[in-house]
Amino acid sequence: MYVCICNPFTDEDVQQHLDERCCKSTVEDTYTACSGGEPMNCCSCMPAIKKMVDTHNNKLTIEALSDQMEQITQHTKETV
Repeated sequence: MYVCICNPFTDEDVQQHLDERCCKSTVEDTYTACSGGEPMNCCSCMPAIKKMVDTHNNKLTIEALSDQMEQITQHTKETV
């Protein structure tokens, strides 16, 4: 589905960009990457992009916390 009509790109383009990133992203970085560097126009696509970026960033945060908890658990098992 097209997310942006002003500088046409799809939700698949946004997801591909986010999947290629191993760190958190911003709406602005994502828009720039998906639009080929074009500036934002009407900004009606921003809520959809923001939702996808937030989901991506939350996933990375959860993965990092899970890794930390796993390390703590392993350390605790080793010291008991």
